[in-house]
Amino acid sequence: MNTDPVIPLWFSGYSTLVAVLAVALLVGAFVSVLRSPGLSAAARVVWIVAIWLVPVLGPIAWFAWRWWRRRADPSNHQPPAPSP
Repeated sequence: MNTDPVIPLWFSGYSTLVAVLAVALLVGAFVSVLRSPGLSAAARVVWIVAIWLVPVLGPIAWFAWRWWRRRADPSNHQPPAPSP
């Protein structure tokens, strides 16, 4: 039982959920940057630093940029054809 009169019990649960989601977003962005085939090494470093320094907005910016880039030129981002 939470005996702290300042912070309600429900707030503790929601803050934990938000923290877990933020970490998942951060890890997903790191993996996505490292697996992106069209990025140079310098661009990867810049994105990783941006994601690390701005933990919530950095991953959102990465996913938005990746989405915009794929939408602008979908021909470069087709999955490879399966080999027989």
